[in-house]
Amino acid sequence: MNQSFNLSIATETIAKDAQQLGVSIEDLENISIEVSTEIIQQPALQLMLTYQVTLPTKF
Repeated sequence: MNQSFNLSIATETIAKDAQQLGVSIEDLENISIEVSTEIIQQPALQLMLTYQVTLPTKF
């Protein structure tokens, strides 16, 4: 079984976070996080997570 999904940055404190990091809110919103999961049943049950983080090019 395979599944992929995208995560997004929480927005509750995004303005404060952007200010602390010295970047714009848009820069933080443009960070992309993709997570792929795979369940492997042999030899023992395992959950494999693969993350890919893409940052805006100006970072």
